[in-house]
Amino acid sequence: MLFAILAGGCTALIGFFSKAGERAGVRALPFTFVFTAVATLVSLALLVRGDSQWGDVRLWALGISMGACFVGGTVVMLLANRWGPPSIVWAIANLGLILPIGLSIIILHEPVRATDFWITLCFAGMVGAFQRGTTVANDVIVDKRWAFALAVGALFVLNGLLMFGFKLKDAWFAQANTNAYMVLLYGSAVVIAGVLHLLYYRHVQIRAAELRWGAVLGLTSVLGVLLLIWAAHLPAVIIFPVVQGIALLAGAALTAAVFRERINRYKVIGMLCGLCVLALAVLRLR
Repeated sequence: MLFAILAGGCTALIGFFSKAGERAGVRALPFTFVFTAVATLVSLALLVRGDSQWGDVRLWALGISMGACFVGGTVVMLLANRWGPPSIVWAIANLGLILPIGLSIIILHEPVRATDFWITLCFAGMVGAFQRGTTVANDVIVDKRWAFALAVGALFVLNGLLMFGFKLKDAWFAQANTNAYMVLLYGSAVVIAGVLHLLYYRHVQIRAAELRWGAVLGLTSVLGVLLLIWAAHLPAVIIFPVVQGIALLAGAALTAAVFRERINRYKVIGMLCGLCVLALAVLRLR
């Protein structure tokens, strides 16, 4: 449970650094390329620890496909934040946990308990309250409705599949192949991001802000992925509401403190729902 809580804290920092980078004027593709490149280098450095089964096809298939989801999710999230309300984007990204919970029950045959319904309900209430509170505090008009709708729909699917990938990694390899999985995930992500960058800009074009915030995000992302892998033995209905719940709670506190966003009654309700999620998750483990 501790690893899940810490992973939620890293996720909150990832969201915070992404928002700080966006305010600094970073562009989606160069920013994604830098932070996945930094994450790949750190993952390669970690390869000296642990055994890796490079001959296992499942490891390669899972790592590369999750790398594609990682790049796709990052790019569409940054684009959606420009096309519509960031509150809705963040809410949809977090609601993507419905996919790994459902897929874990169907494919991995994880048991369902009575508390699972209340955990999911409290999490949905928290996301809805935060979305409403953010919209009330800073309403943004959607200027590209169809593009925005497609972007948040893609974000829902990609973020959900990425989360389910951590459950598959745990089901197939447990704690083995952790560093190799990270190298394949980030390595494939940086290749995809690099190719897209060259196709769009025709040459390498990276600004100082993209280097700075991309490097910070890359280091934070590696730590968050490691923590999430270590916590992946928990049932999906516990780990993902806890991780995303902590991310929303800590993210709200960070943005309120640094960017001076207002705390209103809806955000307070969201925080209370988040505390209920944590309490129910602890109760379920007993």
